[in-house]
Amino acid sequence: MTPNLAPADPDLANHLHKVLGQLQVPDNEVIEQATEELRKLSQHNAFMSSLFSVLCSDSAIQVRQFAAVVFRRKIMKCWKSYSESDRSSMRSALLQRLGQESDATCLRSVMQIVGSVAKHELVDDGTWPELLQFIETSIKTSNTKQVECGMHLLSIVCETAGEYLDNEYNAILALISNTLMAAPQNPDCAYYSVQAFNALVPFLGDEQSRLVRPLVPKCVEVVKILLEHDESHAAEVLEIFESLIETEVSFIAPFVKDLVLFSLQIANNNGLEDETRVRSLVLLQWIIKLKKKAILKLNLISPIIDVLSPILVSEIDDADSDDEAGFIGDSAESHTPLASALHVIDDLALHLPPEKLFTKIMPFVQSCVAANEARHRRGLLLTLACLCEGTSEFIRANHLHSFVELVCRGAVDNNPKVRNAAMFALGQFSEYLQPDLNQFAEQVMPILFGVLQQLHQEPSSASMTKAYYALENFAESLESGILPYLEQLMGHLLSSLKSTTDIHTKELLVSAIGAAANAAEDKLLPYLDEILQLIQQCLSTLDKNHVGEEDEGELTVLHTQALDTLGVLVRTLGKLNAQLPSDCINLGMTLLSTETNDPDQRRAVFGLFAAVTSLVGEDMAPFMSVIVKNMLTSVQSSEGIIDDATGGIHNFSFLDETDLTNGNHEAVFTFKQIDEEDEGVNGFSVENSYMDEKSDACESLGDLSKHAPKAFQPYLAEAFEEIFKHIEHPHCDVRKAAIATCGQFVETAFILQNELCELAVVYINKRNYPNFLAQIFPVVCKTISKDEDRLVVMSAITTMKVMIEQCGVATFTNQEQDVQVLMQSLNEVLLQKSACQDDDGDEEDEQQAEYDEMLIEYCGDVFPVLAEKLQSSFLPYFMACLPTLIGKLKPICSSSERSFGAGTIAETIDKLGPGGSAEILQHVVPKLLSTCRDSEAEVRNNSIYGLGVLLQNGGPASTQHYPNVLGCLSQALVKEDSRRVLDNILGAVARLISANKDLVPLPQVLPVLLNHLPLQEDHDE
Repeated sequence: MTPNLAPADPDLANHLHKVLGQLQVPDNEVIEQATEELRKLSQHNAFMSSLFSVLCSDSAIQVRQFAAVVFRRKIMKCWKSYSESDRSSMRSALLQRLGQESDATCLRSVMQIVGSVAKHELVDDGTWPELLQFIETSIKTSNTKQVECGMHLLSIVCETAGEYLDNEYNAILALISNTLMAAPQNPDCAYYSVQAFNALVPFLGDEQSRLVRPLVPKCVEVVKILLEHDESHAAEVLEIFESLIETEVSFIAPFVKDLVLFSLQIANNNGLEDETRVRSLVLLQWIIKLKKKAILKLNLISPIIDVLSPILVSEIDDADSDDEAGFIGDSAESHTPLASALHVIDDLALHLPPEKLFTKIMPFVQSCVAANEARHRRGLLLTLACLCEGTSEFIRANHLHSFVELVCRGAVDNNPKVRNAAMFALGQFSEYLQPDLNQFAEQVMPILFGVLQQLHQEPSSASMTKAYYALENFAESLESGILPYLEQLMGHLLSSLKSTTDIHTKELLVSAIGAAANAAEDKLLPYLDEILQLIQQCLSTLDKNHVGEEDEGELTVLHTQALDTLGVLVRTLGKLNAQLPSDCINLGMTLLSTETNDPDQRRAVFGLFAAVTSLVGEDMAPFMSVIVKNMLTSVQSSEGIIDDATGGIHNFSFLDETDLTNGNHEAVFTFKQIDEEDEGVNGFSVENSYMDEKSDACESLGDLSKHAPKAFQPYLAEAFEEIFKHIEHPHCDVRKAAIATCGQFVETAFILQNELCELAVVYINKRNYPNFLAQIFPVVCKTISKDEDRLVVMSAITTMKVMIEQCGVATFTNQEQDVQVLMQSLNEVLLQKSACQDDDGDEEDEQQAEYDEMLIEYCGDVFPVLAEKLQSSFLPYFMACLPTLIGKLKPICSSSERSFGAGTIAETIDKLGPGGSAEILQHVVPKLLSTCRDSEAEVRNNSIYGLGVLLQNGGPASTQHYPNVLGCLSQALVKEDSRRVLDNILGAVARLISANKDLVPLPQVLPVLLNHLPLQEDHDE
């Protein structure tokens, strides 16, 4: 039977007044006592009605607000349990209260209650006509404050119950349009109108386009008005344009140019607050990411660069730290226009064709080079640093020497800010411009040693961080090229680590040792004992009983880095030191048994176990249960929700564990769950370190299953089930890790199903593989097509490729149907029609951003694997994709695209084997004969290799092509100056001879062939 709501109890209301007041006291003991008292009071049958009485009539504003917050949490849990008559009475009382509350903060809290009730009432085609009538009446009145109140309420209702208002969308949009037109008279009302509009955008479709599009320019006018009236509200309102850009419906297409120019106008206004200018640049980033073709078509690169340029070379304030100046990757407390301008440069490089971007940005680069001020030199170096990730191939081919020269000059500049920018740029170059950057080692390493020596004499935290960032990345990228500098490098690192007392410097040094280990590998062995001794000293402070609070944070970072470096040492040198893996296991198990609230430390411990497992394999069995349990706990954890508004003063987290009941076993409230919308009470954010822990825990579980499959077998099904839940996690790194790990679990299950073991285990093993595969296969295909993050899609493609490599035709449980589903997804990527690619219906632009090219290359990497496993049954699918691959051979395409097109065709035909190329020879051979004369060695190399395998596997159909191909190879042999390409010419000739020696003039060919042997670079040939 549905319970009735008991009448309010005056004594209980008075008691609640006292308890809620005590929750405001800045005394933890008082708060704890009050919270316990509130728990007891919540058992009373009249709790809700008495609480409502307090929120309506208490004289203390904060008490009324807290009462409203608690009431809302309760009502969200138990609204449906009340009788219809009680719900009707409560709805009426709430609307009445809206007209009576005089305090703005309390009024908003009551509106939040109304929004929550609306969500319950409107779901399942329910109605609340009185609410919509109340809103409409309020908005149509002549009372400005009442209009504002009505629109504020509508914005909250749209936020909480927008998806259930579908029958009212057109009416609400018309209402919003009217209030936006009155923005000059009532800007606050217009602000709430835009908020309501923003809340509805995700639910609107093509049928609303005629109403939505006219609102876009009106929203622009509202921002202009709010910039004069309330700048913070103006910055918030900019979010509407991001929402409109993100939606699948093309609401924003006609306004892209206007929005870009408007965001630039705001960014260029030095009279506005930094926060507002940053917000406009964030909007610009969204437009570049999601509307890159429009940016190109509308010729907007130049206007963007023109506005960014003065921001990038803004005056250097010596009082500001470099972290706040906007180095990407640094944890500045707040973004600055400079930081945001650098992010825009980064996005331009990532999403636009480098040829078109550099045409527009080089005048800025040249002007900075010609200028004689430190601010220009710093701005230039920061810009180069942010260009290199997205345009690495273009820089390596066209600007590497000049850019490296600029960085080396900046590294010894008189101004420390310029030196820091140079170190940041060198670190970025080391990540993205390899292996070509290695040729500058003789120039770069002495500069780095000099910078570090000076910094240890005149320490500066920001400068030290940048210098070691550069050293670490450059040294690690050198690989064996580090050996000439290893003695000097290790001497510096070890002596500095012994002598310094600064915790942050120790962390940088320990990290650099890990980089040196990755580069030098077993050549680091002579230093291993000393390294381990110093790392042990760093970890000796894990017991923080004698550590001051001011050092605890830095020490935690040091401990985490020490664990990460230990993992590197295990992977690189563990086979040469039998004691190291054992010691690391003991250390890791000890740390798991010790409570820690630090997600980075847990992440590092998981990585250490993964490293050890890669070395000792099945010997991890005795420890597997505890390790897997801890890793799964991190995967399942919802830690990382931080109370931004109160700083944790009102810590009610323990209430999550207990239901506060009101006679019907419904939870009253959980302060940990109070949403950001309860303004002035609590707000929450998610810490990225917890997401890093979650994604690393996933990856470590995958490593355990890969390197110790038998020991991991008892936990495989549970681990798959838990990690599969995160396949569609909102955080892209977690999605990537979950997809890759589930793929690894499939591969492990495939291996285990053939293991000899107990009958029951055999049954489980044979059941796991088809179960896992049936779940993950369609999800990976869907991710390739539908995920909006390029890196997630790349990870999904790689996961599918590795599964096919390991499991072969068994990957396709439904045989032809599964192959079709996969090829449909891959073909969408090839045709640039997937969700992470910008398909705005315009004509295809031959030039692409390098990352877009890379995505397509990932897709092409799957074809040879499919050809090898499916053989002739893959040929029809390959034929369907062939026109796209041939299109990549056009001269207008980038060198990497031409190389990709030729290489993919060649490798796929090679795997298809005899007869595989017969049907495509006439289409492909003429194209490859042309690209054999390409200016880029890599393109020539792949084209010549392709001609060889095409004719080798073409059967009788290849006969007619022998004369042209042999002539081409003969000419290439005379002209070619790349030894690798020469090796492939020799290989191609050998393939032609092996396939049909009668068609080759052996007396002329063989002496030339033998004269150029042996192979020198490409020994696979």
